[in-house]
Amino acid sequence: MKKLLYAALLLGAAIQFTACDDDDSPAKPKQRYDLTQGMVIVNEGSFGKNEASISLYYTNGDSLANDVYYKVNKEELGDVLQSIAVADTSAYLVLNGSNKIVAVSKYSCKKYAMIPVEGPRYMVVNGKTGYVSAWKNDEIAIVNLKENKVTGSIKVGSDPEGMVIYNNKLYVANSAGSGGKNNTISVINLSNNTIERTINVADSPKAFVVDKTGVVWVVCAGYTDWTNSANSTKGAICKINPSNYEVTKINIEGFNPDRLQISSTKDKLYYIGSYGAPGIFQMDIAAAAAPTKPFISGDFYGLAINPSNGEIMAMTAPYTSLTHKMIRYNSTNGEKIKEYNVGIYPNGGYFFN
Repeated sequence: MKKLLYAALLLGAAIQFTACDDDDSPAKPKQRYDLTQGMVIVNEGSFGKNEASISLYYTNGDSLANDVYYKVNKEELGDVLQSIAVADTSAYLVLNGSNKIVAVSKYSCKKYAMIPVEGPRYMVVNGKTGYVSAWKNDEIAIVNLKENKVTGSIKVGSDPEGMVIYNNKLYVANSAGSGGKNNTISVINLSNNTIERTINVADSPKAFVVDKTGVVWVVCAGYTDWTNSANSTKGAICKINPSNYEVTKINIEGFNPDRLQISSTKDKLYYIGSYGAPGIFQMDIAAAAAPTKPFISGDFYGLAINPSNGEIMAMTAPYTSLTHKMIRYNSTNGEKIKEYNVGIYPNGGYFFN
């Protein structure tokens, strides 16, 4: 009996030790890498290296796990994780440098498929079809998500970047991100996958949101000519009326805005300033002019909004250090709540629940 009791005590101690061994584990180790438990952070990694990774911030318990994909799959993710999309039970990890999309279970982060795409940037999902903006051929790659393969493409403007689906229309930002000017949005009718309209906005459109009134907003970085400043153009926030495609442009002075997000109440816009005007800017959707001062000061690389409580989740990536962080801020007063170490070059976060 004593031997059995001693063995039971040893087994209990071993189980307890295993459960507490990794300091980034939540309360239930077997569910630790369920991506729906919080915010998935996209860590690009350095270009040309297989340093891409994802971090998982657990909203219930306020903890964070790094290198989640590697811990689950025992392999490197790849080169430059640009973005993530989600559909049904899956998450799609879009790797720009590796020319591929890795499909994983959103409940375990276990890889089950790899989809080759040349120069992918962002992906949106409509039913069982994925639409991927791809710089390689200035196109939108059409992906059959049942078979996990590219089945077609739609030619758009130069260097398509962010996208949004609204009223069965796919809005595509043609960014000219690799150089040159482009100020167009391609509007694709998803009933037949053809371009229905091309809209002119400000130079270098990047990312979209849709507000509570159904207006589509796009952030435009503007064009910077490093050899002749007279050719440079201003950044802007543009709002698009989806019923008639009328565009209202709100200029942004002095810097190139990026990383557009919207509040959980869908009435305030957030974007990051760069090139001499660092910070996170907050703008009401009813405003007639852009703010001149940041809501939160600092030098940021990524941005996300927690849809459940409105917290601002900002990411830093200083060039002088590889200690990169995710920082939580109060959306009411902009006060810092807490910061966490994450992977290399975090550019944003995604909530799947």
